[in-house]
Amino acid sequence: SQTAALKCWDVDTLSELEGHVEKYRTSRGIILAELATISEIDSSNIAPADGGFYVYVDLGDENVAPGLGSVAMCKTLLEEEHVAFTPGVD
Repeated sequence: SQTAALKCWDVDTLSELEGHVEKYRTSRGIILAELATISEIDSSNIAPADGGFYVYVDLGDENVAPGLGSVAMCKTLLEEEHVAFTPGVD
């Protein structure tokens, strides 16, 4: 385990990891830019996404399909649009 820990600091390993970080940064930028174009979502309801590969958005009750709730809506989006969401509290 110490050998593996030391490998984390190798130049090749750090370079590989930085490549992944850049991919996440690019994807996050695309997602945030697209969310900004949706007039029904108030930009103050989009949590800062400074370091993650995920974005949290409070859609509000008015943007959840009637009768679904967030869990069912996320399941439907996954099945029909092939986009994964994590539901919040209903």
